[in-house]
Amino acid sequence: MTPFFLFIYLLKMLPKASIFVFIVLTACTWMSDTKHNEDIAGVKHFYFEFIDHVQSEYSVSMIEQVSTILPQYDYLISKESAVKGWPFYGNVKRGSILLKTEMMPPHSNVNRLSPIKELTNFNKKKHIMRVLFTIESINDSTLRITKESFQWSAEGWHQFSKKISTDFDIKLDNQQEVVSNISKTLIRYTFK
Repeated sequence: MTPFFLFIYLLKMLPKASIFVFIVLTACTWMSDTKHNEDIAGVKHFYFEFIDHVQSEYSVSMIEQVSTILPQYDYLISKESAVKGWPFYGNVKRGSILLKTEMMPPHSNVNRLSPIKELTNFNKKKHIMRVLFTIESINDSTLRITKESFQWSAEGWHQFSKKISTDFDIKLDNQQEVVSNISKTLIRYTFK
């Protein structure tokens, strides 16, 4: 007996009330799943790259460290992260499934940073952004990092937001603090 005929046979054997209950439960489950999927936060993908006009031992090392820090988590603005203050973005385990209600309105996407080398194709259903960090030397103790954002469309990359530049004092005693400050600033400016 084929599965279809077995299904028909079972339907004839069940009382009509059971069929009605089965249909109602199936419909409710489907509607619940659909509603739940609408409540799940989207993911906005930001692919970053550095352009190093300094090419010093320090700038190369700093880029390596920051490039390791940025993709460790997904980032979002929630009520809790906003209360904590700057950089206002909280981090969650990369790939976590979050509800839009876990974010502070009007935010409805988690932000994911990945190195540009991980961008392999342009999926129209994904939010795809490119972030360019340009590093320049101001003097022996100061680096300027300028952020530019671009959004992908069918025609190519288009500038998405204004350039933002920040100067960083790199002669501080605690270099881990410098790298942490640069990382937090770039996270904040990327999603701004």
